[in-house]
Amino acid sequence: MCGINLIIDKKSNLDDSFIQRMNLAINHRGPDCSDWTLHRLPDKSVFLGNTRLQIIDPHKRANQPMCSIDGRYVLTFNGEIYNYKILRLQLAQLGHSFVTESDTEVLLHWLIAFGTSGLSELNGMFAFALLDREKSSLILARDRHGMKPLYYSDTSAAFILSSEIKGILATNLLTKTLNTNQIQHYLEFKHANSPETFYKDIQSVKPGHFIRIENNEWSEISFLPPLEDSIEFDKSKVVDQVETILKSALSRHLVADTDVGLFLSGGVDSTLLLALAKESTESTLPTFSISNKESEGSFGTNDAKYARKASSLYGSDHHEFTADKTLLNGIQEHLLQMDQPIGDSASLLTSYLSKQAGHQVKCVLSGAGADEWFAGYNRHEAYFHYLSNALLSGNTKILRGMTKVLPTGVNHPLRKSFQLAKKFLENLDPDPKTTYLNFLGFKYFRQSLKKETDEDQDLFSWALKYDREHYLTQDVLTLNDHWSMNNSIEMRMPYLDNELTNYLSALPQECLIERGKKWILKSILVKYGGDEFAQRPKEGFGLPTGKWLHDGHFQEQLQFLKNPKSVIFNYVDQKLIEGLIQSHLRKKRDYSLEIWSVMILANWLEIHFT
Repeated sequence: MCGINLIIDKKSNLDDSFIQRMNLAINHRGPDCSDWTLHRLPDKSVFLGNTRLQIIDPHKRANQPMCSIDGRYVLTFNGEIYNYKILRLQLAQLGHSFVTESDTEVLLHWLIAFGTSGLSELNGMFAFALLDREKSSLILARDRHGMKPLYYSDTSAAFILSSEIKGILATNLLTKTLNTNQIQHYLEFKHANSPETFYKDIQSVKPGHFIRIENNEWSEISFLPPLEDSIEFDKSKVVDQVETILKSALSRHLVADTDVGLFLSGGVDSTLLLALAKESTESTLPTFSISNKESEGSFGTNDAKYARKASSLYGSDHHEFTADKTLLNGIQEHLLQMDQPIGDSASLLTSYLSKQAGHQVKCVLSGAGADEWFAGYNRHEAYFHYLSNALLSGNTKILRGMTKVLPTGVNHPLRKSFQLAKKFLENLDPDPKTTYLNFLGFKYFRQSLKKETDEDQDLFSWALKYDREHYLTQDVLTLNDHWSMNNSIEMRMPYLDNELTNYLSALPQECLIERGKKWILKSILVKYGGDEFAQRPKEGFGLPTGKWLHDGHFQEQLQFLKNPKSVIFNYVDQKLIEGLIQSHLRKKRDYSLEIWSVMILANWLEIHFT
């Protein structure tokens, strides 16, 4: 796992200080080694940089940028190729020889042998830049799920590429300009709308795409394989088939020349990984979880209780950390390090957990992706019922009016259930696509709704696809990569293994939900004695911000409300925000998600654009 940087100096005017500044800006991604190379070509100069976190083959021989034996090709690579051992055997049969045990060298040889046509065979998370010095061309690519980030800016003087936006900004080769087009999307959905970013002249490479640069021209091309035809769904076999594939995926994800841990919430996804890991490894897996204070009640989660039980049942070396209001002391530094705002309190929590786990391990497993690929969110179940019941879609106005009797602003045992019911009923709309986007975002801030879907597409399949391409990539995976790597720790996600997602893609998508949320994974977990975890209600990963707001812990972060000239009020009505906060403080309703999201945006804008 690494950070990668690239500068194509179109006029050959730059010196090595530019690439060194880029490496320094993202050194946290790979503090074990930082290096760069310069290549003077007939029509340009190319700087390649890399900061390395040593996970596989920790020796110097595997450092980057890595050159081919003949010096023609140079690679800077971030990520892990989980099927690299199989690829290495195939390459050896073609006559390739190796001097390291790293997946980096395998990737280099694979690209030399097969070029971009071999990208679809890579099972892993990756972002890389490959220079062909003989052809004076480059290939830049990002994995199909978007687990590894890759940003670029194309100016008149240079083409600049980095694992993080701060790497690009460190060059000072472009003017930092706010992309105001992203504000409205953020207010509705809590994150930027890729491939655009909050910076006018910086974009991200699309997941599953590569950029080819040749003759000073470039194009972005998909390498995603064609969709497979749907397979016949056999309920009696699908659980066993998923179990077999998931075991194989987990085995690949546990390969490392360092200890591998697990972020354990005690939910279905992480507990199942722990149960399966017990079967496939002789060593005790370190696990890490977050606890809330008992006084936070229903505003917190039961993760700690279930994580302890899972650790005891499956025998992990468990570490538990308490998330309390002291986390807010570091929120300004958190915002300063944040390349783009994400209005999800899981961002701060992931950073905290990664920092604590980093004292023990350099690599952790995460259950990220399971909800999107196994229909695990409450909104998936709600939408499935909405599509299946004409009474729901035909009586939306009446149903919305019923929500007034459901209190969510005070702490009581049914608060979370009422919160879910309220969100479901209030967001119903006669139009199915509008309904789902209401479930996913904040309609309070909506100005317009863009229809991005094929009218003939199956609606439930569309909803899952939308989550996988938007929320998963631009919220979950973005914050997971950013805050794990910000603390020099690699996060691996077995549920996004290509073999597993290929199989799931070929299933009729309704089968993922027809027996309840994540019923396939729950069925496997029950086989391993995890009945209690399979029956546990779904809880999100985040901070108890609702309670913290009641207790007045956000006074400093809400200071922007006292400044009517705050940049945030160019995009959202001040009275609307004040009204949401007052309603929350008076315990009329829980608006903590909306308040947190706007608060993060307001403070991020003040730090980065004033």
